[in-house]
Amino acid sequence: MDSTTAKIKVTPVELEPCSLKLEIEVPAEVAKKTYSKVLRDVAAKAALPGFRQGKVPQAMLMRNFGPRIVAEATEQCINQGYREAITPYKEKIIGEPQLDPETANVMYKDGEDMKFAILVETTPTFDLPEYKKIPITRESFTVTDDDVEKSIEELKGAFSNFEDVERPTQKDDILIADYSATIPEGVTVPDAAENYIKKTEGWLALREPEFLPGISTVLLGLKPGEEKDATLTFPADFRIAELAGKSLPYHFKIRTIKAQVKPDLDTLIERLKVESVDKLRELTKRRLEFQAEGQQRRKMADQIQAKLFAGLNFALPPSMLSNAKSNIVNARLQEEKRKGTPADEVKQNLEKIQVEAEKEAANDLRMFFVLQEIAKAEQIKFTAEDSTELFRNIQEQAGDRPIKNVIREKQDSGEINNFIQNRIFDRVIQKLIELADVTDITPAQV
Repeated sequence: MDSTTAKIKVTPVELEPCSLKLEIEVPAEVAKKTYSKVLRDVAAKAALPGFRQGKVPQAMLMRNFGPRIVAEATEQCINQGYREAITPYKEKIIGEPQLDPETANVMYKDGEDMKFAILVETTPTFDLPEYKKIPITRESFTVTDDDVEKSIEELKGAFSNFEDVERPTQKDDILIADYSATIPEGVTVPDAAENYIKKTEGWLALREPEFLPGISTVLLGLKPGEEKDATLTFPADFRIAELAGKSLPYHFKIRTIKAQVKPDLDTLIERLKVESVDKLRELTKRRLEFQAEGQQRRKMADQIQAKLFAGLNFALPPSMLSNAKSNIVNARLQEEKRKGTPADEVKQNLEKIQVEAEKEAANDLRMFFVLQEIAKAEQIKFTAEDSTELFRNIQEQAGDRPIKNVIREKQDSGEINNFIQNRIFDRVIQKLIELADVTDITPAQV
């Protein structure tokens, strides 16, 4: 066969869905041509004592550089085969292709074809579900004057001061108190729970969320200096497992009562730098409408995702699924550690955690691939305006650090890629809402 007509042969073999072995055969003629080029390049640069550069006799050249020439020719042949093999799959390959371990020892030999294989994972193949005219409901909303006044009262609360008072405790007060609990026999409390068991001059708010369960009720009506015994029961899902569901007898001594003092409207608008009360009400109404619209969109998006992805069950790239599952499992284990869950209990539930994590990872990945295909179909892309916003955000975060270093860090961590992906997918969801078959309903019809 003439070397000009010899071609690298690639045979794809499906190992499992989304997983291919690309068997590559570099003909002897092609391999010889590559070897000869490497030999010429090395000969032109080689230098040995007594010989000028490029003038080393071939016999001495082979004795001194033979293994290097073979190794370099082998690497170039593999790279040639690699490029030829992946070209038809470039748009579908996920991650980095790997040389098949079974053929990892392949080496150039004069007059022989080079045979090896690479392992690749590809994006899944699936039929895109019908994403237009998805039936959803849109719940109407009205921001009333009462809503505005309630929000302004909450805003006053955010600008409140707390002042010492001598009256009995009331709801929303903050107390400075000593407290201690009696631990039942056989119950061991971790160090992480110390502040739940005993504290001198601890701060306790008589409002949700309660630091100790039930104090908003049992500590009402007490005056500074008064003491009280009460039994408190921790919720069954309390974050510290040793206390979850436990009832503990407590002794409290009230030291100081601090009452919430809210600013009046004039003081509030002065602090907010708003020109009038009417302007404050106008801005508050806009904010509430914006929040309601956001909640409305989220509910519509949830409906679309539930219907769009119902029943999807296509195969996924094995390593991608495995990595996503591992990330979820690790996050769950860290959460259990933060909650103080005993190691034995975590170990006992590990299989359940792994099963749930695999299901969640599979759902997330299928959503990712479907949204990606819809983005292509609807030509939804990351825009120049998005790039400007991203760069501006990075500049703000960089501070005095070189911007190129921060960009490189965010690229390596995947933060930039996540920003791009999330921006595109947000637009996909908004497009699906625009394309949906929407029925308007009132809150009473929900």
